[in-house]
Amino acid sequence: LLTFSGSLLPKTAPFRAAFKKICDQSPDCLFRDTKSSRQVINSEVFENSYRNSVFCAVLGGDTRASKRFFDAISSLCIPVTFDPFLVLPFPTSVPYEKMIVSAPFISSSSVVSDILTILRNFSASDIQSFRTHISKYKRYLSYFTSEKPNAVDMIIDRLHANGNAIHHHYNRSFDIMYSDWKHTKKRICDKVSEKVCESAPTQFLNI
Repeated sequence: LLTFSGSLLPKTAPFRAAFKKICDQSPDCLFRDTKSSRQVINSEVFENSYRNSVFCAVLGGDTRASKRFFDAISSLCIPVTFDPFLVLPFPTSVPYEKMIVSAPFISSSSVVSDILTILRNFSASDIQSFRTHISKYKRYLSYFTSEKPNAVDMIIDRLHANGNAIHHHYNRSFDIMYSDWKHTKKRICDKVSEKVCESAPTQFLNI
């Protein structure tokens, strides 16, 4: 049902231990411990574990962002992100709410237990719907596909909007620049309490 591949990282990501504790107690959860964050693992084994799982956990480590998110997308494995403040690329163009499961920070083992219960209650049609959207939009997040638009096209589109805004001092171009961030702000604030959203630094949430 749910898989994660990575190391425990006790110093920078102690919440991974809480995840592993519950995962090891659950027959439908796999924690593939790579022992070291720098270890080169067999890519075929890694890819197969994602392809054979319905959901793939995306846990932060040394940094908030993780390549695991994109590996999951490319394998049609539904990402489960345990970070409400994780900023994802091109949110104006990619309907993440139909592609990923957003989970709270792992403040305790109970968070992992609760998420596993939610995942077990997904119907076959729900899973198929998520995978259909992932299949449709995964090219937007890949540099290595010939399908258009891909990640390179998306970056060029954003740079073009930025260039127009700077060159022409044109407000509509600024709207294009900030549209991604508006969507990201809404996604973040939908997942946390209003108090947390209001107390966040203005340069982080406000535009």
